[in-house]
Amino acid sequence: MPNTAVYPGSVGAVLNGEYKIYQKSGPIVVMSPGVSYDINYLPDGTLTDRNVSLKYSIKFRNTAMLIATGKNIFQKLPQDFDVLDPEGDSTLLKGEEYNWNEFRVEFTSNTRSLFTYALSTSGGEFYNGNRISVAGLLSYRFQPFGSISLAADYNHIILPPEYGTATFLLLSPRLDLTFTDKLFLTTFVQYNDRYDNVNLNARFQWRYKPASDFFIVYTENYFAEVFTSKNRALVLKFTYWLNLYKLEYIVMSRLVNSCDRL
Repeated sequence: MPNTAVYPGSVGAVLNGEYKIYQKSGPIVVMSPGVSYDINYLPDGTLTDRNVSLKYSIKFRNTAMLIATGKNIFQKLPQDFDVLDPEGDSTLLKGEEYNWNEFRVEFTSNTRSLFTYALSTSGGEFYNGNRISVAGLLSYRFQPFGSISLAADYNHIILPPEYGTATFLLLSPRLDLTFTDKLFLTTFVQYNDRYDNVNLNARFQWRYKPASDFFIVYTENYFAEVFTSKNRALVLKFTYWLNLYKLEYIVMSRLVNSCDRL
């Protein structure tokens, strides 16, 4: 999709409708057919985006969920851009109009289990070509210490010969650790073959007071093929929750007490 930075502002609206069918027995709790309409214009009144979606979701008693979606998408490009490489030479030109249909099916397992997973697949037309996408998430909680997960996203885009074909893979392992009720560590790694990049992000959190935290964040980017560093940063962040209501209550109490003494 074109980066929103190419838009000189926009005006839009979203309408959603859903009908819920509750089940009195069986593994299903509720089934929900729905429809949504999303439209966007440039400030001069030019229609740039219109999405019409039909959705059917099924929620199970064990908290699992199945969702199927069909979507019709219209776009009129406000700027030139390249579908396969945002930094490459533009292949789709400003003012061109595209209309395509795509589908998506996703399933999320029982979220109360220690081991959970989510799977999704989508496909259909994509601008002047076709796209197939598969994504998944595996997660395991080792209570009460934390969780480990792995997310993957695969996209295969087939455009006409003069535009090209590409396959993109995104892998994202993550580790969350809870040392105490005040000390936490989150480590996130992401491999993106589209940009030949590996990103490491580690965040240490100390909650010294309710809603008040001290963070130490380290991030570094590497070239994936040779695994040499591109850039790195160390960031310190401090937050403090100021309870203005409590402060106001203390001040008012002191004023009342002073008046009573008078």
